[in-house]
Amino acid sequence: MRTAFLGINCLIWLDTNPYLDDLSCFSSTQGPGTLTRGPIIYSARLEVILKRFNIKPKLVWENLHLEGVKPELRRRVRTLSGVYAIVNLVNGSIYVGSAVTGNLGNRFHKHLFGLSGSVPVRAAVSKYGLPNFAFILLDTLEGEITQETNSDLLKLEDHYISLLQPIYNIALKSGNTFGVKHTESTKAHLRANYSIERRETI
Repeated sequence: MRTAFLGINCLIWLDTNPYLDDLSCFSSTQGPGTLTRGPIIYSARLEVILKRFNIKPKLVWENLHLEGVKPELRRRVRTLSGVYAIVNLVNGSIYVGSAVTGNLGNRFHKHLFGLSGSVPVRAAVSKYGLPNFAFILLDTLEGEITQETNSDLLKLEDHYISLLQPIYNIALKSGNTFGVKHTESTKAHLRANYSIERRETI
């Protein structure tokens, strides 16, 4: 009914734990790089943390351990770029990062599933468990991120780093590898470390 009359799709993940319910709504007419925010309902634990900083997120995912959450998140953010936060629902600790168009899903996997991103986040997920974390899209930028507009993304990330003072961020300054060109020797080193055995393991 919501989709038919309001043009909004809703994704709901329920668990027997009342703190682990999540309803995220999105515009069904979402175009590349755009996002129309509908009402978002999240757990009481996350609400306390968001109210502390007066944050109104664009999208929220909880129950990250449930089957189907990862592919659905990837589908929803594949055309978006912006600033995200990973929130520990037990102690309120936060990590803030940014991603260019098409990379939000990769960052989500890297930090929370691959555990190859932030070292503090990896340690926290190992200690508290994936069900005690939320992935939040704090803000977005319209259109494809280019060399010229990348500075806008970094400024937006700096804004949220300054606001949230994220404990899990080792450096309290934005930065990404957009536009970085590896030298041939660096490429050879990367290829050498990415052996056939490692590929098969992954």
